[in-house]
Amino acid sequence: MDLSNITQVKLEIYTPAEYIIALRDSLTALGACKIGSYDHVISWQETKGCWRPLEDSNPFQGEKGSVCTGEEVKLEVRCPVGLVSEAQKVIREIHPYEEPVFDFYPLDNAWNQVGSGVVGELPEEESELGFLQRIKELFQVGCVKHSALTGKPIREVALCGGSGAFLIKDAISYGADVFITGRLNIMTFTMWKTGFCWRLLVIMKVKSVQKISFIT
Repeated sequence: MDLSNITQVKLEIYTPAEYIIALRDSLTALGACKIGSYDHVISWQETKGCWRPLEDSNPFQGEKGSVCTGEEVKLEVRCPVGLVSEAQKVIREIHPYEEPVFDFYPLDNAWNQVGSGVVGELPEEESELGFLQRIKELFQVGCVKHSALTGKPIREVALCGGSGAFLIKDAISYGADVFITGRLNIMTFTMWKTGFCWRLLVIMKVKSVQKISFIT
């Protein structure tokens, strides 16, 4: 298998059944659990496991020094390669186990019609401010965070829900005038500002808001 061409992984998570919904919703918000025009896509099956908590552990279930058994589920979702690190953080934030058990498997599925983002062309060119005001209303958000305005009209649009930093180069290669995403750290934003300043970047949610303008 040529791992350099892998864009998706299968994520398997072993968890108590009562955490399925929380994991599903948070991973979907991140940009995982999506296949084509469907999101919140998951599957699970009931299973059993055993473990022995050691003396320095803080077990969610069981007693230190004793081999324990319990019922749980194996949750399976798809996840873009670029979101693997963020997905691990989401799992650790929600999962009740001190040491969550999860695995990522590369997928070599050849389905070129499906990607992690979408691109398109507006019927007519729009000004940057007009476009920002329109997507603010369309997405029903309190404010829109964006990079410095370029003074150029908007026609070609690229969009990725969740954390879309891994698609920035693809958006540029496509020739997008604007790239809309849901999450971006300040390092990636700075790279965009210094290296690709001829295009507009719109962020619906960011980890840091330094040097980012707002449409309110």
